[in-house]
Amino acid sequence: GNVEVTVIGTRKGANAAHTAIEAIVAEQESQVDVVLEVPTKHHRFLIGSGGARVRELVTQAGGNPDIMTGPDSCRIQFPRASDKTDSVRIKGDRAIVDAVRLRIEALVAERERMTTVSVSIPVSQHAFIIGRGGAQLKQLQDTHSVEIHFRSKVSRSTSDDPSAVNITGLPEACEACKAALLALVRDESTITVPLALHLRLGGRTGSLWRRIRNEFDVQVDAVRVDKAPAYRIDEANDSDESTVYRDTSSNLSGLSADWVLRGETSKLALVADLINREINNAESAVEARLRIEPRLHRHIIGKQGSTIAGIRDATGCEVTVPKRGSSSQWVSVTGTRSAVDQAIELVNQAVEERA
Repeated sequence: GNVEVTVIGTRKGANAAHTAIEAIVAEQESQVDVVLEVPTKHHRFLIGSGGARVRELVTQAGGNPDIMTGPDSCRIQFPRASDKTDSVRIKGDRAIVDAVRLRIEALVAERERMTTVSVSIPVSQHAFIIGRGGAQLKQLQDTHSVEIHFRSKVSRSTSDDPSAVNITGLPEACEACKAALLALVRDESTITVPLALHLRLGGRTGSLWRRIRNEFDVQVDAVRVDKAPAYRIDEANDSDESTVYRDTSSNLSGLSADWVLRGETSKLALVADLINREINNAESAVEARLRIEPRLHRHIIGKQGSTIAGIRDATGCEVTVPKRGSSSQWVSVTGTRSAVDQAIELVNQAVEERA
């Protein structure tokens, strides 16, 4: 009930006290304590990482998450997991608390509508769809506001379909994401190439693979590669020659690699023709090893790999520099004899210009 308060003093002082008391009463009456029943399965989502979503809820309602009481305050208290209760308490400014309560109810209703749909995508294309560092997967999830789950290698060993990809979100968002995922799936074909061609033009940095990606928008992966006979340049060269040549084709006869091509059907046929022409027109490949001091290797690589990429593009040769920290002096250049000679000139030029 109400309590009558008597203020004794000068008229001016009494009026000031009356105003202050009314302000305190109004502030106290504006503070509310609401209990909201929210299924515990949604608590972690509503709290967010490190409480980020709690702060976001208060801020979006016009409150200040750093204020504990008074105007603009709002505290959201979730029960401990051990409490086994759905009750969530919201305390603070009535207007802020009401806005937060409505937003929580809307979020819970939205999550109750969430569903999971499954789409079958060949396992061989999972890595491509996920993208380097998960970039393409993250973009799909952000665009459609869904979560996408690929089967782990562990689960693939069970009876579960390894090609199944699960999408969780609102029904309409899941269907839109499913269509986007299927649009990324590409046709596939496999072609077998001589190992000598694979070593000279294939691989992520190989000139032929780069050309296929850039001109035809076709992805290439090697799914089987025969092991080349071991060869150690230091054992084969006891002289002080700075450049050593060897015919790489002679000891690779009969060895091969399988390339998988992924892209539009019409472009796959064009790429297959290009590869077959390379096979039919291939000259004998040679490898040259250049003896260059390790401290100079960085000049061959260039800023962000620009110099070595330029040499590869200009000559079609595969140029390999020892890893940073290696004591090896040998820089490898592989290609046709004329292309290798051109690449050697460019390597030496890069070293001389910057040494």
